[in-house]
Amino acid sequence: SSSSSSSSSPTKKRRQQRRRSSSSFFTFDGTFDEKSSNKDVYDGVARDIVDSIVTGINGTIFAYGQTSSGKSYTMRGNGGEGRDDEEGIIQMAGRDIFTHVSKNPDREYLVRASFLEIYNERVRDLLSKEECTAATALAVREDPK
Repeated sequence: SSSSSSSSSPTKKRRQQRRRSSSSFFTFDGTFDEKSSNKDVYDGVARDIVDSIVTGINGTIFAYGQTSSGKSYTMRGNGGEGRDDEEGIIQMAGRDIFTHVSKNPDREYLVRASFLEIYNERVRDLLSKEECTAATALAVREDPK
């Protein structure tokens, strides 16, 4: 349920970390090791985004990493299958968003969400029941500028 890391536990305070790779710099909020739970990742990175979303700020939670590093499991959990019933970031975020909405009945909310996967240069809508093929993959458009 984690990306690669040399850190043994998530930090409560968000901080920017930088890694140099060739001539590029990559900035990221934190890293988590294989002992981190999905809740650790949610609390360490995603909860602040969800807290901003309920105040009207758009947010994106993006999982990136090499194949088999745990991105899908971190985002979706195990879906109630298997020995553990660990929720993913999607379930935790949804619960927190709708808990906030239900506690504020005097305010009107419009909640929109997209769940996308980019794999082998194909963008797939995870809410669609259709299998991702070249015909059903979402189009990727580049800005000509």
